[in-house]
Amino acid sequence: ESGGMAEPQEAEPVATPEPTPTPDPVVTLRSGGKPKTVEATQGERVRFKIRSDVDEEMHLHGYDITKPLPAGKTVTVTIAKPEITGVFEIELHGSGEQIGSLKVQPD
Repeated sequence: ESGGMAEPQEAEPVATPEPTPTPDPVVTLRSGGKPKTVEATQGERVRFKIRSDVDEEMHLHGYDITKPLPAGKTVTVTIAKPEITGVFEIELHGSGEQIGSLKVQPD
């Protein structure tokens, strides 16, 4: 008998809560490692982590952000709303080593 009503399990999709924002994929940049690219979209928060074996300072060109990096500690860098698009070098100030790039694409 196919009455006018579908069975409840067909009418209701599996209960999925409102999609919660997935945590930002966090790229870890390391001194002495191969430079990696951190990808972001203009206006959307971006985070990345940096780890240095020695006391250093991170410098993000274009945004002119610096952050101290204590030896052996992982530091998280967050840019709430990146507005400038392009590719920006992330380097260690003391050694001048490029450890990565921030690529911000238009939204």
